[in-house]
Amino acid sequence: MSIDIRLKKVLQKINFEKRYLEICNKYSDFQNSINSKSISDIDLLLNQMEVKFKYSKKECFFKIEDKSNLITIGFNIIPYTGALQFVWSVKLNKQMLELSWGVWESILEEMLNKSFEIRPRPYYSNYQELEEILTETFAIYEDFKTEVLKVDWE
Repeated sequence: MSIDIRLKKVLQKINFEKRYLEICNKYSDFQNSINSKSISDIDLLLNQMEVKFKYSKKECFFKIEDKSNLITIGFNIIPYTGALQFVWSVKLNKQMLELSWGVWESILEEMLNKSFEIRPRPYYSNYQELEEILTETFAIYEDFKTEVLKVDWE
């Protein structure tokens, strides 16, 4: 899978690779990660951050969606036991743009033109680390959203 050239420029502009790798390196203690998906904690933190979201109990993920005239940006948070996975989607007039499956690990591999033996993902061992990870990833998402909405899509 590849990345739409306009989205690739946005990712470069917000320094996505560096920022996401820093989060993964900072929160990399798999051995001591919490033995829970922390659904209620994530729910609480998103509410405290005043994020509008939906939770899919059936598929076990949190969904955030932002819409403008032509663009719909999706941001999914998938909790695993002691870890989080993040997924983006961008639709132009309801047509999905290429974003290397949208999974941050896949986007990272595509941007760096590198395959990881163990794909980078942040792990947390307590509530504070979970909060920090969500805060840092939402900063990346907000920058991504801001820059995507600046693109001339015509």
